[in-house]
Amino acid sequence: MQLRNTADTYGALAKFLHWAIVILIIAQYVIIEAAEGLPDGLEKLTMITRHKSIGILVLGLALIRIAW
Repeated sequence: MQLRNTADTYGALAKFLHWAIVILIIAQYVIIEAAEGLPDGLEKLTMITRHKSIGILVLGLALIRIAW
């Protein structure tokens, strides 16, 4: 499997970035849904902070994928 994209197929890095982003977006959804049911407090704030951190990571990975 090639690292770089070709005219016929995406490379290994593009495929990895794609699926990593998909998994992280699913994780974001699960985290924010779990946080919705929590009362206001430290645990809810921690979940929201994790949600935001994963969002920044997704943005970074998406920018790397676009640049690749």
